[in-house]
Amino acid sequence: AVREREAKVKEVLQKVGLSSEYIYRYPNQMSGGQRQRVAIARAVILKPKVLLCDEPTSALDATIQKQVLDLIRDIKDELNAAIILISHDISVVKYLAEKVMVMNNGEIVEAGTVEDVMVSPKKSYTKTLLNSVFTLPQFELH
Repeated sequence: AVREREAKVKEVLQKVGLSSEYIYRYPNQMSGGQRQRVAIARAVILKPKVLLCDEPTSALDATIQKQVLDLIRDIKDELNAAIILISHDISVVKYLAEKVMVMNNGEIVEAGTVEDVMVSPKKSYTKTLLNSVFTLPQFELH
């Protein structure tokens, strides 16, 4: 049973782009991107139907952000899972989400497809929010 678990952990680590040696590493021996990949491996090892991603790319540089977002997308497709993404980064939302909810003080202000809400917002709060955020076009809409 122990060997089976270890084999499964190594398999999932490889799936997220890390060699099997990471099973023996401590967090202080890894970069931010590597730690995030380990966190993703831990989250998907039991093949969940829903992934909750709370700021999955905060504190990562743009290149690593894209790699992590692509990994989340691939895993979502492989597991046929839903993703609940919490992010303040508009470019991350545009890149990963299909539907979006804009919230203000815990209340949903506007909801719809990413294209509808981000391109043609209906509510003044959403318009103000989108106009106040400076974003670089790091990622293309899918």
